[in-house]
Amino acid sequence: DSDDSSNKVIIPQQRKQYYMWREEQIEQFTYLITSGEEKRQWILNDYEFKDPCSKHWPEELRTRIRQFEESANALVKEMYRRRGWIHSSDHQQYARDASEDSDSDDDDF
Repeated sequence: DSDDSSNKVIIPQQRKQYYMWREEQIEQFTYLITSGEEKRQWILNDYEFKDPCSKHWPEELRTRIRQFEESANALVKEMYRRRGWIHSSDHQQYARDASEDSDSDDDDF
């Protein structure tokens, strides 16, 4: 897969390779975990089993997923910065800055 080579990073000092995470992988992972939990609950209800995790688990899972997303996105954003890539959360800021620059050019006329 040619995409794998663009995602591979070599650390010169240690001569180790690792694969960069991408934003969409984090979104995909959290979607799969969340949908898996919904399916787990549906199956338990459908077969009329008591859910042993029903009391605290849904809130705990939401908290853990939110913490994972925050940490993973911070990591990915830093990895993107080191590669010179733009993270999607930065797109709005760049668009806003560009818009302000073009607005200030209009004042010259």
